[in-house]
Amino acid sequence: MKHNAIPVSYLDLDLCYRALGIPYDATPVQVEQAYAAYLETGRQKLLSPDPVLREQARNDMELITDLHLRIAGSLSYADRLQLATGTDYSDGGSPLVPYFLAFATGAVLAFGSWYLLI
Repeated sequence: MKHNAIPVSYLDLDLCYRALGIPYDATPVQVEQAYAAYLETGRQKLLSPDPVLREQARNDMELITDLHLRIAGSLSYADRLQLATGTDYSDGGSPLVPYFLAFATGAVLAFGSWYLLI
């Protein structure tokens, strides 16, 4: 199947949804639930005594956070969020949830690194 007529940004975003295991038309709640589930899995792996598994968990969590931020920064996500919450983000504002989750992920990664030094 050729994708020449489909903008690359759509394909990239579609791949982000697929990587999180959710459909392209997923609600913001479904996106956040999938993201939280992947972070929890990564957090559990960070507690492993195996250094290879911990490193893999860090890399996976960074990738998942990047995918989530791409989805949360998209217009389709903002439109669905507006429909779900009744809040208009079209004036250039954006929901704080993705930024908070990115901060929380960084904190988890930092704690995991600190925890490993003990």
